[in-house]
Amino acid sequence: MSFDSAAFLKTFKRIIDDETVPEDIPFAVPYDELEKRKIKISPKVKSIRGKLNIPRERFHLRGPTTYLWAGLQVR
Repeated sequence: MSFDSAAFLKTFKRIIDDETVPEDIPFAVPYDELEKRKIKISPKVKSIRGKLNIPRERFHLRGPTTYLWAGLQVR
């Protein structure tokens, strides 16, 4: 069995991207209220957080390639 680093990195990036939402989306606020404030919520965020907007993501996207651990939001 050989180790394929390219396949590992591709899978790792996919997992991280699947569990990441943009940093600036407030949680525990109803989506219709956020839309009234002109904050656009992507379907991906809604699928991760669910209908009650409860944070379940593991990472926040701070920049194009900068990730922040989501656990830091509860300090």
